[in-house]
Amino acid sequence: MKGKSLHIDFETYCDLDLSLVGAHDYAAHPSFEILCVGYKPPGDHSQVELWDTRSPLPDSLRDALRDPEVLIYAFNAEFERLVILRYYMMLGMDKPAPVKRYRCVMALSYYNGYSGGLGAVGRQVLTGAEDIKLSTGTDLINKLCKPQKKGPRRLRYENAPDLYQQLYEYCHQDVRAEVAIYDMLPIKALPEQERIIWQHNVIQNDRGFYVDRELVRNILEPCAAAKTKLNDKLFKLTDGEIKTATQNVALAKYLDMESLAKEAVEKELEEDIDLKKREILLIRQQVTKTSTAKYDRLLLASSGNGRVKGLLKYYGARTGRYAGAGMQVQNIPKPPEDKIVAEWVDFFNGGETAELLGTNPGEIIDRASKMIRPCLTATPGHKLVVTDYSSIECVALYWLSEDTQALESIKKGLDPYKIFASKIYQVGYDEITKEQRTRGKVAVLGLGYGMGADLYHINATRMGVDITKAQAKNDVALYRGVNKKITDHWYGLHTAMFNAIKYQTTEEYGKFKLQFSRGNLYLKIPSGRVLSYVGAKIEMMKTSWGEMKDAVTYMALRGYKWVRINNHPGMLTGHVTQGTTRDILCHGSINAEKAGFKVLTTVHDEIVTEVLLSSRLGINELNEAMLQYPDWCAGIPIKVEGYENDRYKK
Repeated sequence: MKGKSLHIDFETYCDLDLSLVGAHDYAAHPSFEILCVGYKPPGDHSQVELWDTRSPLPDSLRDALRDPEVLIYAFNAEFERLVILRYYMMLGMDKPAPVKRYRCVMALSYYNGYSGGLGAVGRQVLTGAEDIKLSTGTDLINKLCKPQKKGPRRLRYENAPDLYQQLYEYCHQDVRAEVAIYDMLPIKALPEQERIIWQHNVIQNDRGFYVDRELVRNILEPCAAAKTKLNDKLFKLTDGEIKTATQNVALAKYLDMESLAKEAVEKELEEDIDLKKREILLIRQQVTKTSTAKYDRLLLASSGNGRVKGLLKYYGARTGRYAGAGMQVQNIPKPPEDKIVAEWVDFFNGGETAELLGTNPGEIIDRASKMIRPCLTATPGHKLVVTDYSSIECVALYWLSEDTQALESIKKGLDPYKIFASKIYQVGYDEITKEQRTRGKVAVLGLGYGMGADLYHINATRMGVDITKAQAKNDVALYRGVNKKITDHWYGLHTAMFNAIKYQTTEEYGKFKLQFSRGNLYLKIPSGRVLSYVGAKIEMMKTSWGEMKDAVTYMALRGYKWVRINNHPGMLTGHVTQGTTRDILCHGSINAEKAGFKVLTTVHDEIVTEVLLSSRLGINELNEAMLQYPDWCAGIPIKVEGYENDRYKK
């Protein structure tokens, strides 16, 4: 039963750029205000209404917001929650609604197998509804919800009544679209455990990381000076033809290169090229290090209370795994060892950059690119306690494919990457070098999901593993030969999915249950969570080797297009494995919270928490909480390792 529900959407104004500062700082800024509210009050026969905030607050909206029994539905409900937190008194409430009252239709859509924003999901769910979201919306938001670059800084109702009436209709339509989407979703509510995970995601996004803003500023200044020096050098090298290394078209033409993409520059530097071209390309690499741009983002996104928030996107992938949001902590380069970090903190904070700026400005940029993580710190008076699940995907794949022999090796403390490396190099386990282990790791993590030799070769090369195409082919054959349980698992699970769709029935395979219903395939993984495949069907597809075969296909968002894709056996195994590890991570994160840790975020398979310096809680207690596995995977031999520190590292 859905119970009493309020569907709601806000249109707002703020001087800040939402995409740069994030929703938390945006909604907290003094210039932030509500322009209008579209809402559908509780009641089976209620209609969507519009409140123009220049008029008195409607009783129907106030009563619904004040009623603790009314659930608040919105597409991306995290934003609506922040608006209500800021303006709950204006909305007639005695106190803000607790997070448990919110229901996110975007999150629910993703759980149902859809993806994208309101317009995209609307077109996916409501087939043929191209006008589900008014096309005038972007123009209206740019004119009314943001400061103007020309003319009056802000257009108010008195200056543009016609535009405001259009904005009201746009807001009204968004609520109608959100309600229509909700009504068409096959699964109407997140399961209880999944709802708890969504709520915990919201809480983590509220906390975020404390930022060492002084260090950020002290890094930015010499970085800017270093880029100026490098661009000056480039100007001289090119006899004044190129002013900056970011002139992509002009510089590519000057160097007679088709592209200056990162991979193209790296490949060119591997060739035997003249010294001048090499020097220019090295300047290009240094000046365009994208990681240093994150410092500007850090300052902007932490301008409110010194914290960068909103770092996680719930259900960022089909598997349910989180995706990075905002400054994308997941993509920040690893820092050097603690001793060097401490030296570099003193180097930047102590103003010791002048000498290096004169002799090697590129080194300043290189150091800066590796210092972003350490700029994320514990709140003063606190410490970070961080733990990572070791080799979790590898172990989960063995567990799901019921490879008892591999699991026994893990229980004995053996490293799965070294085990496979010893087979590649045909040497003893204890003789494997660090470099050889890296090849074993790349192979184990890549080949477990059916990766072919060509893609494996590309992936290995990108990861710094120097192997030939012939060696890549041998690694693939070796992996499949010694991991028969996994390859059987690929095809067994895929066959079950194929049969469930073809015969429109329910199939069981190993730890999984697959059900075809109303044109969709629902795959229940061991945690009880369902992975949804929209529009699943069997159709003839051409294989990579040119043969036409029956294939399992489903609808998915690729880029900005909703298209039909082929779900091959390895891909399906990847989905269930990553989905399982995600559920273990979420369980551990909630356990940590119950144990007294404040979980700030998760990064890949790592949980980042914060406690008071005086707290009895530390790494041992966090590890213990994370190792309390749920009943459905009791005994799985996943280990954890972590650290305590004042600065974030990896």
